[in-house]
This record gives sequence, structure tokens and C-alpha cells, in this order.
Amino acid sequence: MNVYIAYFNLEDITHYEFLQIADSAAPTFSKLRDFISKVSFCDEAHSPGGGIYTWSIKQAKDKFAASELFTGAVLRGLSKGTGITQLT
Repeated sequence: MNVYIAYFNLEDITHYEFLQIADSAAPTFSKLRDFISKVSFCDEAHSPGGGIYTWSIKQAKDKFAASELFTGAVLRGLSKGTGITQLT
């Protein structure tokens, strides 16, 4: 199993907006090859939020990390205070 943990600074959006974004992205992720799951998290009181992305193989995880979906859609607008942790 291969995992990315992405965390974002959510100062510019509300907790509710973050949850809406996360929910609306679910169908897109479910169609990705070798994708297992995505779990969103958000600390309403302190602003950080993010996602835990799980893949069955490392190549799929690496392809996702280089994709427009991740670099564009996932990180766009959330780059201030954004970080990525890789677990394999």
C-alpha cells in the first residue's frame, strides 16, 4: 500500500467549503486506476485540513503526484502552508 498525506492551510475557505470541495472530488478519484481510498480531514478551529490518498502500487501514486489533478486541482489555491508526506 502507498499513501500520500496532503495538508493544506485553509485560511481562505470555510470548513463547510472545504467539505464541499472534498465531497465533490470523490467521483473523480474513484475512477483512477489502482486508487484505493481518499479520506479528508479538517480542523475547523485551527485551519489545517487535507487528505490521505491510498494507492495499491507505487507507480500509480507517483503518476497521481505528477498529474494535473493533483498539482492543479488538489493544490491550486491551497498552496500557502501546503505540504506532502509520502508513506510507502
